[in-house]
Amino acid sequence: MSIKQKLGLALGGLMLLLVSSAFLSLMLIYQIDENVQKLGLVEGPLEEAALELKINAGEGARAIILYSIDKQAVHVDRLKDSDAGFKRSMKEFLRLAETDEQRTSAIKVANLHDGLQELGVRIIDNVDRGEPIILQLRNDVVEIDEVIDQRLQPLVNRNDPMSLSKLEAVLEMEINIDEAFAAIQIYIDRPSPELRQVVLDSEQGFEKFENVYRDSSLSTEENQWMKIIDGDFQEAVALGESAMDLADEKRSLIWQLEASVDAIDRVVVEDIHPRIRAESAKALEDAKSSSNSAVLVTGIFALLGILIGVATMMIVGRNILNPIVRLRNASIELGAGDLSVRTDIKSRDEIGDLANSFNQMAEAREEAVIRERRSAEENSVLAEIGRVVTESSEISEIYDPLAQEIQKLITHDRIAINTVDLVTGTFVRDVKGLDAPGRRPDEAAPLSGSFTEAIVNSNSAMLIQPDNIDELSQQIPGLVPVYKAGARSFIGVPLVSRNEIIGALHINSINENNYDERDLSLALRIANQIS
Repeated sequence: MSIKQKLGLALGGLMLLLVSSAFLSLMLIYQIDENVQKLGLVEGPLEEAALELKINAGEGARAIILYSIDKQAVHVDRLKDSDAGFKRSMKEFLRLAETDEQRTSAIKVANLHDGLQELGVRIIDNVDRGEPIILQLRNDVVEIDEVIDQRLQPLVNRNDPMSLSKLEAVLEMEINIDEAFAAIQIYIDRPSPELRQVVLDSEQGFEKFENVYRDSSLSTEENQWMKIIDGDFQEAVALGESAMDLADEKRSLIWQLEASVDAIDRVVVEDIHPRIRAESAKALEDAKSSSNSAVLVTGIFALLGILIGVATMMIVGRNILNPIVRLRNASIELGAGDLSVRTDIKSRDEIGDLANSFNQMAEAREEAVIRERRSAEENSVLAEIGRVVTESSEISEIYDPLAQEIQKLITHDRIAINTVDLVTGTFVRDVKGLDAPGRRPDEAAPLSGSFTEAIVNSNSAMLIQPDNIDELSQQIPGLVPVYKAGARSFIGVPLVSRNEIIGALHINSINENNYDERDLSLALRIANQIS
């Protein structure tokens, strides 16, 4: 049952009781009948209009907050609808208002709503300004990473001990810029001084290792790339600061927005509703005094009316006001950072719909934060893989720590790095984990019919999860021994160095259908770090 139906049912019962009283008192209580009609035709709709003011203001604020989270245009449309609903309710309230006090309170609510609209415009503008900044910042970070990985690292002589400090410097520069960007992304949703300090420390770390690299002897080409990196870094620093400032501004504006909604609620609950009820009580008192001869009948029915009215307001308060307060408290907890907060309001009315929408919003926000954290963790592990790979030119020396880091991203029971010789048509394995009969490490094996050959020929990542061994033998015969050893899910990605395939990374699991496209994408990123 909707809120409107609940109020209509309550007022209908009260009307029935008062109209019955009018008929029993006949002409002597004619004035009572007029006052009862006033209660039904003016005071009830007036209170309903006041409640609609509060609901529309809350829905508008919720639409603004949702837009600040997912930037969906549908929330702007909902904001416009709630603003239009607020104006209709305000027009109806002013039409029904009987006293200057009621009109003054309505004007106060209208002024608060104007402030709420202004805050909404500022929040939307803040979100719209922040989106291109983050996009450009991401592009700058990607360009810095690409220049370091594809331009500077190949220029470093890895066989020269004197060049190790340069290699360490470029890797540390990449790690620091990625850490700064990850911290900025988290800060946008959950601003904190600690995250700002992380960004500052990462920027200072980047500059430190940039200076270390510059202090070494640089070629003309290295100088050119360092100028590009420095330009992108300076722009990224400025964009990051702007993005965090906008996040601080958005948080402050949302606090003000919530305060405005609370202020409207207080005016409606503590000012307008009591005045309406006071006018209702006055109408009842006038009706009671209209005829002394009908005082007994009028007193009985008025008492019953009051009792029913009080009971109705208690029911309405329990079914409407209490859920709204609980929803407001849940919104405060969500705004304070408790992403697990949910409401348990189960009513089948507008408030129940609002509670369901709140739960969906909170769940969406929690999922977004989880995705950001997962991305930051993946970037951190990938950076560690890059660091491990650079510790030695011999893959056998770093195989154990490398496998441990890959396990953090992709669960596996067997991992192999195969290096290929396209001239002889053979490849050599480095294997850790599940042992396949006849598959000995460091022994050259023919490419023909192998998973490595399929990867080299296609020059792309491959995901094989066969239903049975017959299907696998038709696709990749070379995987049959590994399948017999227990593996059921296979990922293979090319290892590319200087635009040439030098080998393949194999990741296997004994579980069926253990991998998906996300794992395949992660494997490609791991391969890029290794090669």
